[in-house]
Amino acid sequence: MPNSKDTGTKAKLYMLTLIKGGDRDFVSKTMEAYEIGRSTVYAYLERLIQQGKVERQGGSYSVVQQVRDFSYRTADLLSEDQIFDRDIAPLLRPVVNADAFVIWRYAFTEMMNNAIEHADAREISCRVALCDVDAEIRLVDDGIGIFRRIIRYTKETTGRDISEEDAVALLFPGKFTTNKACHSGEGIFFTSRALDRFAILSGTVYFSHTPFHEKQDEPVEPLPHGTAVLMSLSNTVQRKLRDVFNHYSNPDDGFYKTQIPVAMMLSDFPVSRSEARRLCSLFDQFSEVELDFDRVEQIGQAFAHELFVVYAGRNPHLKIEITHANRDIQNMISRVINTT
Repeated sequence: MPNSKDTGTKAKLYMLTLIKGGDRDFVSKTMEAYEIGRSTVYAYLERLIQQGKVERQGGSYSVVQQVRDFSYRTADLLSEDQIFDRDIAPLLRPVVNADAFVIWRYAFTEMMNNAIEHADAREISCRVALCDVDAEIRLVDDGIGIFRRIIRYTKETTGRDISEEDAVALLFPGKFTTNKACHSGEGIFFTSRALDRFAILSGTVYFSHTPFHEKQDEPVEPLPHGTAVLMSLSNTVQRKLRDVFNHYSNPDDGFYKTQIPVAMMLSDFPVSRSEARRLCSLFDQFSEVELDFDRVEQIGQAFAHELFVVYAGRNPHLKIEITHANRDIQNMISRVINTT
C-alpha cells in the first residue's frame, strides 16, 4: 500500500511543476495522476501557500522563488570556479540532486568564463532563482555582445559581412570560437544540451536549441548592450553530464557528432536550396549530423534535394541522422532520394 506521506510529497512537487509551467488545470491533473480527491489536492495547495512556496493572486497561482543577486567586476581578476564554489554552490546543494549539481557546476563555469574572457565586459551580474521544482541562473554582462563579437571576428578573419542571424547560426554545431588558440568552442553546445532550458540573448536576436520564447513568463526584450545567458534545470534531473558528452563524442574521435534543430535555425517550413546550403555549411567539422525536425511542418522539394541528394552525394563520408520528422517530411526525403 502506498505511503500517504510519500504520495503527498510527490503530489505537491507535481503540482508545483504544473503551476510553474503555467498549467491552469493543475488541480484536475494532480487528482488524476495520484488518484486523490479534489479536497486532498486543495489541502496540499493550501499547505504550499502556508509554507510560502505558492502565491495566490485572485484566482491564479504562481510558484515563489528565492532569489539571490551577485555582481562582479572583471577588473578583480575573476575565477569562475571560485565564484561557483563560494557563491553558487551553497545555494544549490540543499535543493538539487547530485546529477543536477554536476551539470550546474559545468554550465555555470563555462558561461561565466565566456563572460570573463570573451565579452570585453566591465561588470557581470548573476541572479540565482530557486524553488522546489528547479533552479534558474541568469548571467548578464555589459560587454560587446556575443553576436556582434562573432560578426567582428568574421569580418576580420574572412572579410565577409554577416548578420546577427548568421552569427547565431554559427553557434548551432558547437565548434565555433573567436579564440581558437585558447578555446574549443564546445562549451555553449554541451551546456545547452545538458540543461533543460538555455538561451543567449544579445542585440535583437537569441540563440537556443529549444523554443525558448514559449517557455518564458515575460516577452524577451532586445538587449542593446552586452549578453544575457539564461539557464534552468530541474532539481531532480535524471540526466548525467557524462551521458551528454558521450552522445556526441568519444575518446577516439573527439567531438564527432553534432545536433542541429532545423526549426530554430531556419523555420518551420524550409523550402529553398539556399536554406539547405546554409545548413550544410555547418557540417564540415563532423562525421555525423543529427537533424532535428521537431516543429518543422514540412519541407520543400528543392530544400530536400539539395540536402539529401546533392550535398549527401558529394559527401558520402557524412552520416546524416533524421529525428522527429513527421510523415510529410519523411515522404519528401524518400521522394527526392528515390527519384534520383
